[in-house]
Amino acid sequence: MQGEMIDTEEHIHLAITAYKASDGAGLVLIHNEFASSATAQDYFEKVMRKAQKTIERGEKKDKAGNVVGVRAEAIVPTGPSGKPMQAIVLTFGGHFYEIQCDSPSTSRALEMRLTSSN
Repeated sequence: MQGEMIDTEEHIHLAITAYKASDGAGLVLIHNEFASSATAQDYFEKVMRKAQKTIERGEKKDKAGNVVGVRAEAIVPTGPSGKPMQAIVLTFGGHFYEIQCDSPSTSRALEMRLTSSN
């Protein structure tokens, strides 16, 4: 299932896609390609300020070990109800991604798929 949403505070258009993984885990991917990596990182910081808990935070590196963004694993509020869910939040160049899933291994697999081709 695909759709769109608007961050009403920032007036930012976001793509949202729901997946069902082969292991049965449900995933939600929120994405936007910003004009610059700095703008993507600013949005990352906004999302992280709303996180209920940060589990891990650091640099996002490409296959060669170069820093290409920032990355965090956190508990974030979701949807209108604000129900907490585990998520990987990251930037990769100008791309912002938020991967919400109860299965950390499934989230990491989608993260690798999204960032390995960029």
